[in-house]
Amino acid sequence: MLQAIDGKLKIITSQHILNEVRKVLQDPKEGFQLSEQEIDDIINGILLYAEIVNTDARIDVVRDPKDNHIIACAMAAKAHYIITRDKDLLSLKEYAEIKMLTPEEFLALFK
Repeated sequence: MLQAIDGKLKIITSQHILNEVRKVLQDPKEGFQLSEQEIDDIINGILLYAEIVNTDARIDVVRDPKDNHIIACAMAAKAHYIITRDKDLLSLKEYAEIKMLTPEEFLALFK
């Protein structure tokens, strides 16, 4: 996060992804048990550091259709990496020259 703050990395998201984050945080099955204010604070925290991109592209490359929006967002931003723990995304390893890495794999690039 410090490198992102220094401008060396960009954190990219889309409105669709932020809406999905909100849904997950509100879902009782997920077990977060957060108030609406806490969820708003989390979303606002993301927005402090993230750039929102428009994702007009419709792609179908991942088993879980919700994950396609993440790839479309990365493509719109011309990202080099998607940092994730999502098994479907990680199984791709790479798509459209965008590498799928766990946080640990990504951090290891800078050691």
